[in-house]
Amino acid sequence: MLLKKFKEIEIPLQTEVCKSFLSTRNKNYKEAKDELTRLIRDKCLTLKKDISEVDKYDRLLRYVYVGELFVNDMLVKNGYAQANEYPPDTKYADLFEASELGAKEQKLVIWSEIMQDSASNDDSTVDIVCSSNVYNCDDFKTHLEAQSVFETCGGTSNDVHQLDQDKDGKVCESLK
Repeated sequence: MLLKKFKEIEIPLQTEVCKSFLSTRNKNYKEAKDELTRLIRDKCLTLKKDISEVDKYDRLLRYVYVGELFVNDMLVKNGYAQANEYPPDTKYADLFEASELGAKEQKLVIWSEIMQDSASNDDSTVDIVCSSNVYNCDDFKTHLEAQSVFETCGGTSNDVHQLDQDKDGKVCESLK
């Protein structure tokens, strides 16, 4: 079985159909693939579900273990994957969030080219990744938040996250 997504994390993906497109859009694909291969190739895997059998896109999502090694967390902790919550399957959300924070602080792999959001209206800064496709509309609470990331990363001329599906300059239009 080919898993394209692990529970609560996003890893850079590549398929035969879009191989050349993704390799230019997501330079971290090879690193993430190599690390995942190193962790699971020729090993006995244990796949554990959380609550749901599949997600809203009918994908089988699982937590992956090699012995006692929690593969999902290792990918996030080492900067090869981004933590994402997919309710109701959030058993390890806090663990993944902490692992991601550590990877961001160390600027590991997908977090190595972080842009500081200078458009912030308060004294805090927000780390926004514009070097590779790491966000989708489910990562944002509001349309305004998604639009801000889209514009910070270059807008229509550099829609690295593919948030503007209809190419009208407005992203994640289903969000309020």
